[in-house]
Amino acid sequence: MDAHDTPNLQGRGCAYSDKLNEQSLFIDDVLVAHAADCLFRLLYHKQIQKHGAFVNLESGRVNPILV
Repeated sequence: MDAHDTPNLQGRGCAYSDKLNEQSLFIDDVLVAHAADCLFRLLYHKQIQKHGAFVNLESGRVNPILV
């Protein structure tokens, strides 16, 4: 267990924790929904028109990254 307790594996101090606290509570759910939709379109329709998106939960805007 102590072999995994290194700065390389654990990160420096609380910086990682601080970054997680800056995120919105539901950002992961939003990203998973968009990723699942993209994967569904790729598998079902055999093509996609976008391969990602920038999500701003504060403004509610989603800007696609076109292929």
